[in-house]
Amino acid sequence: MLIAWYGKEMEGRRIGMPTLFIRGGYEERYQEAIRICAERQLIVDQVYFGAGSCDPSFNKIKMLMKMPMPKVVTIEVTAEVARHMPKMVNVHIMICVEADFLPDDVSLKVRTKKEQYVSTQTQYVVFPDESGPYEEDIQILYA
Repeated sequence: MLIAWYGKEMEGRRIGMPTLFIRGGYEERYQEAIRICAERQLIVDQVYFGAGSCDPSFNKIKMLMKMPMPKVVTIEVTAEVARHMPKMVNVHIMICVEADFLPDDVSLKVRTKKEQYVSTQTQYVVFPDESGPYEEDIQILYA
């Protein structure tokens, strides 16, 4: 199981961005991983907490946010965790909905107190499962 790795973002709004990925539950490895990136002269424009598991420790991330961070910080969390997160400046939230199976014709609705967001299955971008990184040219920092 990978704990920290470096490569290009392959999902969402930041496709192609040089990213340091930290698996959920291993946020304390951030400092060591960012040091390794610096030693290898890797450009890190985004750090992605919760990669591969959508279950980062938000309390650990709050402490880490006091340190210097790349331009973009993404935190992948479940909807329940996102509901309790305070608004943070320069933090992108990726809400992860886990399901064992999706029927062929499914839509996703996200409802807030003020609005509803609906997306149909034909609007989704489909990626391979999360069993590992998508690129062969990643650099493994911790496994």
